[in-house]
Amino acid sequence: MENYRRAYHSGSWYTNKREVLKSKIEESFKRANAQKQNVKAAICPHAGYDYALETNSHVYASIDVENVKNIFILGPNHHIYNKGFLFPRVEKYETPFGFLQINKQIISDIIKSDTHN
Repeated sequence: MENYRRAYHSGSWYTNKREVLKSKIEESFKRANAQKQNVKAAICPHAGYDYALETNSHVYASIDVENVKNIFILGPNHHIYNKGFLFPRVEKYETPFGFLQINKQIISDIIKSDTHN
């Protein structure tokens, strides 16, 4: 059994057609015409694809990914109330472009440090 989170919103919040999605994102990045920067952190809207694509493209297109080792994605929990952080139990996330591997070692280190409550 694969240990991954399915792309549940593929085909509803965004197209499930990989090439169409890729084309829309690439076009949005071109319109952003952003200059690459050594970005340490970025905050992007948590909104539907049609609402946030242009804004997020400006942010992501400006990130010089040359030296990026890890990406941390923080977001609200829409299903249960919790205090502190919840961490994924899966090994990877499914996306229309393939799988995103989760760095379980970093998650383990954060949990051990007890700085997440």
